Amino acid sequence: MLHLLYNSSSIFGGASFFFKLQSPFFALIEILLMLLAILLTIFHFSKISKTAGWLLVPYVLWVSFASFLNYTLWSLNY
Repeated sequence: MLHLLYNSSSIFGGASFFFKLQSPFFALIEILLMLLAILLTIFHFSKISKTAGWLLVPYVLWVSFASFLNYTLWSLNY
């Protein structure tokens, strides 16, 4: 439940870092924290059910890709 709250706040918070505040650096920090939270969730879910852990793999791949895009944008502009 805590992860869902963090995830929903980080989606809107990360978007506001990136778009409203125009700060790709803070958005990158935020998305890396979200990536860490997803990896921890996968680790803990896998203890209970391997299937539950594997179902989160596409999500972690998508967030990793978004992190790469954010980092690339930040490094090319700053």
